[in-house]
Amino acid sequence: MPRKGLRTVTYKTPHTGRRAVLCLLLGAAILGVSWQVQARLGIARPFSLSPDKTAQKQDTTRKSRELSLSGHTLYALQLGAFTQESAARQMAQQYSARGAAGYVYRDGDTYRVLAAAYATRAEAQAVQTRLNGQNISTYIHPCVREALTMRAGGTGSQIDALEETLSYLDGLESKLYTLSTGLDAQTVSAEDARAALLSEGVTCAALGQRLSSAFDGALPDSLTPLGGLLDDVSAGAEASARGPKTYDPLLKELAAEAGFRIGICLSPHQLSDKNYLELLSTQFNTTTCTNETKAYSLLYQLASQSSEDGMPRMNYAQADQMISWAQANGVGVRGHVLTWDAYMTDWFFREDYASGKPIASREVILARMESYITQVITHFEEKFPGVIYCWDVVNEAMGES
Repeated sequence: MPRKGLRTVTYKTPHTGRRAVLCLLLGAAILGVSWQVQARLGIARPFSLSPDKTAQKQDTTRKSRELSLSGHTLYALQLGAFTQESAARQMAQQYSARGAAGYVYRDGDTYRVLAAAYATRAEAQAVQTRLNGQNISTYIHPCVREALTMRAGGTGSQIDALEETLSYLDGLESKLYTLSTGLDAQTVSAEDARAALLSEGVTCAALGQRLSSAFDGALPDSLTPLGGLLDDVSAGAEASARGPKTYDPLLKELAAEAGFRIGICLSPHQLSDKNYLELLSTQFNTTTCTNETKAYSLLYQLASQSSEDGMPRMNYAQADQMISWAQANGVGVRGHVLTWDAYMTDWFFREDYASGKPIASREVILARMESYITQVITHFEEKFPGVIYCWDVVNEAMGES
């Protein structure tokens, strides 16, 4: 992330969904506290909290105190590294569209694109192995936060407010990391996570107010990043706690009166868009995955090449995530689409599922197609009974000529 102050980096997301807000705030804590504070305050460097002209009226005794932040290492999955920020942003957007986090931060002259961070290298390696199976290459990049020691000079109330803020931020990243991993493991419910995040937001707001009051409402430049981080966590928590909007009448109710369903499409990145999901689940009663139930998204080349019966194999991870959301929110899904020449994969039709090899025989291709369709329909019906209520079987079957 560019080291230009915490208000300008990519974690400020007051309009994302509950899970995304937690993850992005985790990124803010990891990257913000680890690098921004050190970059702005300096390591083992004395500094003055307020010039004489802003010294408080009731507490003017100047003091000096040593403050510190603990050090540790987190292990991030790096998707790519670039010398140009624009190239890094482009990659981040591509992965965000697929549902990944896509953090970008500046590390010297290098712009790194990160997908997630883990407390141990073993955890990162486990996820890396899973991603490799989906043909997603990553590199484990250690995010090292060295222990930070500084000597601050100012009034007693100013130093007390700063020390309390730093102590809170020192533990914030581990709290958010615990919440984020708990959501992933389904050991923490969304409601409990939202309540915990809201509590952290209230704490941040109170700390920010105390810090500001200690400086008569005007933070010195050296502390602006801390104030920005507190404001952003508080704003994100408040956005996450907003209740659903009410609509009357609902589009799905009007459609039902006319005897049909009504819906909009759903993409992976929209699973972290709270406003979009609220609109979909409130106004509509059906959805269609943009690409995730199409053949080119489901077919898994490496597994197909090693299948014992010679039949194709699928990777349902992304599609399952989307159908699972629909099931949990009472939204039906129109399966789209089993066969479509524009969205098949060339290797599916070739010998040994290998690009560049000759086209397989008609009998082999028909057997593969029957197996593929049977596997897909069976998988979704057994795992999510009744959620996919119909399938588009063939799309654009007739050529223009």
